Amino acid sequence: MSEAAQSKKRKLDEPVQVTVSDLHLPADVPLPELEISEPPEFIGASAVNKVYALLLPEYRQATDFTDHRVAPMSLTRFSRGGKTRMLTEVGRKLKEEGLSPIYIGFCDQTALKRREGTTTRPLLMRLAWAAAKDELKEKVAKAAGEDVADLYFDHFASHANVDQETVDAWLSSHPCVLLIDELNQFVRPERDSSEYQELGKYLKSTFLLRKNRYFVFTTHVAATSSSLNDFLASDSNRPVLQPQLPVIDEQDLSHVRSLLRAKPGEVCWAGRSPGLICDWRHTKEPLDAKVQLLWGSPAANEPDAAVNLLRCVLTTAVNGNQPSCDTVKEWSKLLDVFKEGERQQSEGTKAEEESSSRQQKGPVLHVWPACYLSGVFKSLSLYPLERRLGVHVRQGLNVIAHNLGRLISIHESGKEWEGSCAAAVLLRLIQSDMLLKGQGSQGLPAMPTELTDLLPEVVVQQPGCQFGGHISSGTWSSTDDILGSALEETGWLSTHLEWHTQLKTGHAAFVLQGHSFPTFDFFIAVTMDGRLQEIWCYQCTKRGTVLPQPDSRYPDKDKIDLCAARRELSFGHPQSSTIVQVCVWLRGAAGGRTRPSQAMTRRERDTGITWIVPSLNEQEVLFGTSLKYTCPSYFLTGSGSD
Repeated sequence: MSEAAQSKKRKLDEPVQVTVSDLHLPADVPLPELEISEPPEFIGASAVNKVYALLLPEYRQATDFTDHRVAPMSLTRFSRGGKTRMLTEVGRKLKEEGLSPIYIGFCDQTALKRREGTTTRPLLMRLAWAAAKDELKEKVAKAAGEDVADLYFDHFASHANVDQETVDAWLSSHPCVLLIDELNQFVRPERDSSEYQELGKYLKSTFLLRKNRYFVFTTHVAATSSSLNDFLASDSNRPVLQPQLPVIDEQDLSHVRSLLRAKPGEVCWAGRSPGLICDWRHTKEPLDAKVQLLWGSPAANEPDAAVNLLRCVLTTAVNGNQPSCDTVKEWSKLLDVFKEGERQQSEGTKAEEESSSRQQKGPVLHVWPACYLSGVFKSLSLYPLERRLGVHVRQGLNVIAHNLGRLISIHESGKEWEGSCAAAVLLRLIQSDMLLKGQGSQGLPAMPTELTDLLPEVVVQQPGCQFGGHISSGTWSSTDDILGSALEETGWLSTHLEWHTQLKTGHAAFVLQGHSFPTFDFFIAVTMDGRLQEIWCYQCTKRGTVLPQPDSRYPDKDKIDLCAARRELSFGHPQSSTIVQVCVWLRGAAGGRTRPSQAMTRRERDTGITWIVPSLNEQEVLFGTSLKYTCPSYFLTGSGSD
């Protein structure tokens, strides 16, 4: 090869050196185009406005000081939950308001490759790619031997180079907001964040500690935000803003039905996430099937680890606490994570406000969408829980999954609210059982006292109550059928106690469901030393919007004298026995969302039934954090559910 040819080859092999003139000004950097599968109409404008209101004070803050550390913003949600679209819409809002967003990503076409190293280069190359003028792309395409229309980021990263001095000169004193898709590629709980500390320090000094600079990032890993301080090399405990990503709300239901062809139950199944519903409609893949078994976990063969895994999942479901990533592993990527409340501002002068604490109110909540909670419970039922908790807890997990599945079952249309209520009750009975047995109870929250009108007293009070299992029969069509069968020598209760003798000691609570009941949807039967003591009857379906008037002549709880039915108890009861019957009407939001602050009692004249009608707040406590947010009663019982 001639010297001239060798020189030409060396020039082709050398990367194109990016200069400041090759890049658009920060204010002119274009935002990415929407993907073809994305609907052109965005559901979530109010969420974008809240994000803008939260980030603006941080963006404007001149310096970072002890009383108020500038807080970056995290948009955290499960995969396919709409994070990328949300980040794009935030960018559009910033453009509309005269700010300069710069969008980069570490996923999809600009996914992070191991060969990129651990320095600032991955960030610098994506900044150059986002800001590249057409002339620069043409030069790089020529160096890569590609048509410019076929130039992708991988070509750009291989055949171009930009140094930190060039990027610093390009940014100069220009204001901008950096939008980073999937920062979790660098910040992972299982990885030593100091590995990327050079990048983290640059991100902090360039986009966080300067006035009119800021960064927002997305992640599907729940622990990313809590690991951020190590990545940024922050000595202080720097807060992180964590607003909620868009959810489909009551006013969106009719629009969602026409745009996405989704019914209220399906919306709840998908965690009310517009992004997940769009993906579900596009791929047709069952959402609960995305939950993979953690066979690499000790829970696969260690009973104690299995119980600990259940405890973590259950605690998050009822309280919204962050689960241990070491325990739930990949399941932590199935959560929606956000902090309730708006940014707080103290009263005073503008200067005082700038230096005051403006942190979001409320705790950080971790929410399982109904589809993933169903899949997690199905998976948990395959682990060796029965060695510590007995077979009934494992059975109950499957029944919870089945009842949540009624949100989308075409065979049980109209049963969406009933399924959600039954799942919530079963979840609480398993919680009470675990508290009683002390298995995995360390860190497991106590039963809320607000549930005393919704669940049997022995279930709510310490130390807890055994869960006797879920029993169903196609032959039951009335309460009398259940009670009659309970009293027969070969009935459900006698037979069940013979099979599971541990339930003959102390209290036990059973969930009873049949295929169809005229008045009630499911029941809890409570026994004491094997004797039927209480029967709690639950009605969940809509029964009109007008409540019966209160009548002080009737007690809160009716009593049934079984002797009047001339039945004998065949397992130790005296011939005359009074069983307490309690009827609970879980109306949800039927009749409007304005509800009393406490439970009330109402007696229906036509049936003679005295109902306990819980307040909306008490029903939300029963549901716990995950079901409260993903299956709100006003979706499934209000006017939007028709």
